[in-house]
Amino acid sequence: RIARVSCCGHPPDPFDTASSTASAAAMLPRWQPVAAPAAAAVIAAIHGSRVCGSARAGLRTAGSRAACQASTLQWRPTSCVPPRGGRSSSSTRPSAAAVVQAVELPCADEGTLSVGDALEGLRRLLTAAENSALSVEDVLAEPQAQSFLASLGAACKSFSPQDVRQVLVAFARVQHMPLQLWQQGLAEEVSRSLEELPDLHVVHVALLVASLDLDEPLDLLQDLAEQLEIRAHTLSPTGMAGALVALSQLGPWPSSSTAGLSVAEELLQRLDELSPRELSASALAAATLGIRAQTFWQRLHGALLARINELEPKHIADATLAVATNRLLPIFLLEAIQDRLPHVVGQMEPDEALTTVWALASLQIFPPKQLPRLLEQILPADVPASQLAFAPAEARQLRQVAMSLELEPSAAKASAEVSASLRSRLRAASESARLVCEPPSGDEAVAEEVCATLMEVAPLTVFSVGEIVKGLYSVDLALTVPPSADVDSAAARRGVVLDAASPEDAQAPRDPWVTLKLRHLSRLGWSIQWLPAQRWRTWDEEERIGFVRGLLPDKERT
Repeated sequence: RIARVSCCGHPPDPFDTASSTASAAAMLPRWQPVAAPAAAAVIAAIHGSRVCGSARAGLRTAGSRAACQASTLQWRPTSCVPPRGGRSSSSTRPSAAAVVQAVELPCADEGTLSVGDALEGLRRLLTAAENSALSVEDVLAEPQAQSFLASLGAACKSFSPQDVRQVLVAFARVQHMPLQLWQQGLAEEVSRSLEELPDLHVVHVALLVASLDLDEPLDLLQDLAEQLEIRAHTLSPTGMAGALVALSQLGPWPSSSTAGLSVAEELLQRLDELSPRELSASALAAATLGIRAQTFWQRLHGALLARINELEPKHIADATLAVATNRLLPIFLLEAIQDRLPHVVGQMEPDEALTTVWALASLQIFPPKQLPRLLEQILPADVPASQLAFAPAEARQLRQVAMSLELEPSAAKASAEVSASLRSRLRAASESARLVCEPPSGDEAVAEEVCATLMEVAPLTVFSVGEIVKGLYSVDLALTVPPSADVDSAAARRGVVLDAASPEDAQAPRDPWVTLKLRHLSRLGWSIQWLPAQRWRTWDEEERIGFVRGLLPDKERT
């Protein structure tokens, strides 16, 4: 779901956050038998590392993986791309068994595979899977392939650190890591190899692990974070930026974690050595990690402002999203971004334009002249509606933009500039979001505890869990005030929106998706209490009861 870094072979540049997992993978060249040089690979990996809002899941915080995926920052929307290997009819498509059999994999009948045989067999197997019209997962699920992967897992104990990195490159190339191999040996060998790898290679490994969306084992993630923090002072500026991007994608990190802080502090001394893409990607990664140091942001915002005329469309999208995430609202930088927009909006790719307009909407910034141009980049008039296929994440973001234009008084002027035909295309595209509503946005265990407390405090209260509003938003706990209650109609719907991404002491959501969600629900007549899940966990029983009583009408609070 999260548009991750794709950093294998000669991958998209990790600072170019426009690439999603699927689109980045589609742009990669054919198989390269040897891992790319680390410096080039790190630069390339960061090129495709954009974080986006919660229609994508990416911000790593405490809580279950499901909670993180439900309500956390996500990477750029994933575009629909044809399956690897192109299309073929079912009559001509080879079976997965035939694909594997044609590879002639080495066997380990007598002891373990040699390192050379293991790596060469992996190269042939993944090349065949990639060139077939079948999914890589289906090919690797074949019994013969599974047997080879088991032998590979045993053989990897003899691999050098560079051999281990090369295996990660191979699987990142096809964007799939078999769990059998990962859990039964390879993950342990990655941890073993870290201390022996050069600095940039450790950054590269971290980006590779992130690109494969490997959230476990937690010990490995902690080892990676520790190695990146230890090496921060010896990394090049590009390596520091790559490390910050990698840390922003790994996790989940506890809300109290200082992951990335040491790297950010070192990076602060080298800002003038960063390229525009490294600068904007670093800003977005730091915002995703929740770094709040005022000095850091003052200098980073200043560096972006000083180079605003060098920022390309993808950099503007990243910088805007970073500001929408950290919510520090640097006035001069925001004004400069709006001044820069007319010069770059016509060059924006659809995902860059979507990220920019969506981030601006979360900041309640609706530039009258540029907003319609951004929408035109997303929904070009010369492309038939049937060809405007959006992933669910993209459709939900478009829907949020459309709802902002409809509900926000501050958007009235910009909304009036949107032509009837463009409005029709926006409505048609955003309506597809109704097909896939957002998952519950909080933490299931916390939601159950809030419900249990409510039943103890007010057992006659009518409530529902996970109520869907406008086919888009999920209210974790929705209370219905009886018609006889002496309350105005605007307060007739009360609810709780849990936030698994924000720390316990947060004053506002870190996720632009949640920011827009809370505003829209309020405009739709809901009285919503926003509750970071981590805050609930730190409360004692009295504090929890006090919060729940605050949800009830005045007459029912005693």
